Amino acid sequence: AAGSSGSHLAWCLVEYATVGVHVYAGPGDIVSPAFSDCVVRHHSEHGFQVEGYARACDAALAQPTIAGCTVEHNGGCGIYGYGHGDPDNDCSTFTGGGVGGTVSGSEIRQNQASGVCLRAQPERLDHGDVWTKIEANVISGNAGHGVHLNGDDPVRPRIEINLIYGNAGAGLQTDAKHEETDLYVVNNTVFGSGGDGMVFNRSALQVRLTNNIVFDNDGCGLVCNGAEDPQAAHNDLWLNDGGDYNGCTPGISDISADPLLLDPAAGNFRLSFGSPCIDAGTSTGAPATDFEGIVRPQGDGVDIGAHELWYQRIFLPVTLRE
Repeated sequence: AAGSSGSHLAWCLVEYATVGVHVYAGPGDIVSPAFSDCVVRHHSEHGFQVEGYARACDAALAQPTIAGCTVEHNGGCGIYGYGHGDPDNDCSTFTGGGVGGTVSGSEIRQNQASGVCLRAQPERLDHGDVWTKIEANVISGNAGHGVHLNGDDPVRPRIEINLIYGNAGAGLQTDAKHEETDLYVVNNTVFGSGGDGMVFNRSALQVRLTNNIVFDNDGCGLVCNGAEDPQAAHNDLWLNDGGDYNGCTPGISDISADPLLLDPAAGNFRLSFGSPCIDAGTSTGAPATDFEGIVRPQGDGVDIGAHELWYQRIFLPVTLRE
């Protein structure tokens, strides 16, 4: 069903259709539906399909809020966002087909394409623009990439504090344009990908890549094939089978050390005491909380990765003797 600005779907089960949930903004529309604690599964194509389609010089914006949902076992992408223009107009100014909104606190797993697919495409004088926020999700076990960005117009989501692991392709792969827009990839943990950890296949000059753990992936940790490297700082790349860097220059204060995660094979990516990632991140551009909502920083600095090490200090009363 197409979303409308006032709709809110909660605690629902959506299964066995072509597309599970279709959020569509046509020319001149702004739609902002909300979905919370839903299960969207077993569809022949995408779980969620979100489109902003500009036409006849009218912009469009689809900006759903997807929170606490499980999106699994779909034949396409778990979540597919597409901002696109209209090939049949003659506008004197640019108009945009936009996809925004937020995907947070959700499990996006075991889909037959990538977990999250975001694409923006221009058509003549219209253009696409995608800026969805991908925050604090578990993106795992998908047959494609964990997150895949594509298209010739801006794709500039903020990707932060996600656990991205066990996907058949790369943890994150971008084939999209970033020359003129900011893309933030901050405080994620990327583990056990069947391909590379993170791949930037076009100029990534405007990419801010900070505070990420990229660990034990079957390919390389970080791959750069564009004209410019991402602006990387304070990442930990470790034990990636193809090497930690391929075509990339190590970022400022990047480290290569065992992050000492508690039990990544069992899906526990918390830091253990003694981890070199503790207090080793940068506060610049870092999220205010971690994957579990714990305030950052807990120590002398922000921790690298999706989790912030947290412990309670217990103060015992002292009895003074006269």
